[in-house]
Amino acid sequence: MRVAREAAARLRAQLGLAGPTEAWAVCAALGVPVDVFPFRGAVRGVYWNGRVAVRTGLSRRETQHVILHEIGHHLLHGPVGGAEFWVRRDPGMLRKYEGQAEHFAYFFALPGDELCALWRQETPAWEVGERYGRTYWWLRQRVALAHAAGELVPPPWRDLPA
Repeated sequence: MRVAREAAARLRAQLGLAGPTEAWAVCAALGVPVDVFPFRGAVRGVYWNGRVAVRTGLSRRETQHVILHEIGHHLLHGPVGGAEFWVRRDPGMLRKYEGQAEHFAYFFALPGDELCALWRQETPAWEVGERYGRTYWWLRQRVALAHAAGELVPPPWRDLPA
């Protein structure tokens, strides 16, 4: 989790970002093209050879998250993303890589310092979700990660059940 959080913070600082961001703009700034593709099955996106591909038909919010997840692979796992897994067929490596990329997406979309400021101001959870273009479920996951990473201490938002 620490590796993903630090990578997200470095990229935000490198790009001079604060507040809500568009995943497409991040890809453009990094020179990573984004394609839309009609994947089958459970695949929502992939990062391969310097490109991100996202499944057609996803909502805007889901697409944003998938793009950031794939950028996490780009930054954390090198230019071929998770190709090492496919060569070694190591399920432990797959879990590690997917977990890191997922954590990166959460930490990049809503950095800890911004989450803490909103928490201290008692900004309603629905308003945070609207401001950052995220769902209520997504925000619950981000708060859980913040607790696990030591970014936040209870009590949680009154309108965000634990």
